[in-house]
Amino acid sequence: MTWIAALLVAQPTRLDGILFGKSVVFDHARVQKRLQRDSAEMDGKKDEADVYVLTFQKGSDVPYDQGIKIHVSVNPGAPLAKLSITQPAVKFGTPEYRKVVHGHSKGVSCGRGALAVFIDSAGRTECSSDQLRFKFFCKSLGNGEYKASIFAYTPEFKSGVQGNFTFKLGKLEY
Repeated sequence: MTWIAALLVAQPTRLDGILFGKSVVFDHARVQKRLQRDSAEMDGKKDEADVYVLTFQKGSDVPYDQGIKIHVSVNPGAPLAKLSITQPAVKFGTPEYRKVVHGHSKGVSCGRGALAVFIDSAGRTECSSDQLRFKFFCKSLGNGEYKASIFAYTPEFKSGVQGNFTFKLGKLEY
């Protein structure tokens, strides 16, 4: 009976993805919180953001051949157990982009929202915050485990990930 219960709790990761227009299934997911906050300072004013790094990859090798790494900046101290982020696809440099990414501050801003890096098996790597549609919801399952839902997609690189997964939060030095 214990073995069956363990199977019900420990679900393997299987997230549907697309990298540069080609379908891929990500079978490993990791969520880590950077130990140092992002910060920006100007004229004696400072803004800081906590940063979570979400990694979705095919295979367990490091470095991986196919994957998506998303850096998500949130307000300092925002509880992960209740994190809910919806970022519309906005064009970099537009008033809409400034409102979405820097609208939390009338002064200096280190930004909020998602930045994604896409890596494919041919060695192609691209980075985008431009027109990245992003949704992420997270809740605590207890015992340090979380359940999350994600949707991230950028039409420029025809790359993204979607699905549900569970994780234990890790720490990231950089």
